[in-house]
Amino acid sequence: MDTTMNTMEAYASLISDSLNVNSSRLESNLDSILTIIANYMTLIERSEIEVDTFEKHLSPALEQKQTELEQVYKKLDDLETFVNCLKQSCSKLEQKIDLAEKKFSLRKLNRLKSFIDSKLSSSKVVLE
Repeated sequence: MDTTMNTMEAYASLISDSLNVNSSRLESNLDSILTIIANYMTLIERSEIEVDTFEKHLSPALEQKQTELEQVYKKLDDLETFVNCLKQSCSKLEQKIDLAEKKFSLRKLNRLKSFIDSKLSSSKVVLE
């Protein structure tokens, strides 16, 4: 029985030692964690205040600038349309000029040919 008692006392001593936890480190860590959480909450509150300030003061200014930019983009789109229209008009005009040059050149060539033909035919008449 003494052996059983000794074993039980040794076992109880082991259990007691394993359950004996130094809580001072745990409390210190918990305090650090709570401090971090408090700082984080303060940061969130400041951020909310800054967001509210932004919405009240800067948001209308940004909306106005956005409207102005949209107007500029509209003008740029209109300008691009105008430039494309000019480009098409210039292309058509160039085609007409090319056609007129060809017709004019052909007309001159035809006149030259007629002139040469008339000279050749009159020289044939004179030679005969």
